[in-house]
Amino acid sequence: MKEQLAKYEVPYYRVVYSNDMVPRLPYDNLTFMFKHFGTCIYYNSLYKKQILGEEPDKNGLALLLFLPKMLNACWELIRSCILPCVNGWKYQEGGLLLFMRVVGLLLPGIPAHCPQDYVNASRLGSLKTSQSSKRLA
Repeated sequence: MKEQLAKYEVPYYRVVYSNDMVPRLPYDNLTFMFKHFGTCIYYNSLYKKQILGEEPDKNGLALLLFLPKMLNACWELIRSCILPCVNGWKYQEGGLLLFMRVVGLLLPGIPAHCPQDYVNASRLGSLKTSQSSKRLA
């Protein structure tokens, strides 16, 4: 696939938000003979964008990563309550997403797949990028 996209000069980007487990599936390994490719646009839980070759924590089920993911899930639950106060009512999350954030305290990575964070990352992340680029100009 990578060769075909390069042959026709098709740019390919992967957008990954924080601990979302879905963009990390299937795992990159020799058993499944699978390898993710393309430039990774990674947003952390503060909606800060990074351009990476590969997403961090590729095989995210390691036990050492579980505690930081749980702490991040706590932060995301708190952030979901703070975000509307800071950025306006358009960022208010519904009851189902708040419920998913509570579930995420036990199963981190599940609420990170909700579209709300990807939308917020593109709205808030690109805003910060464009403001910083204006300052450089």
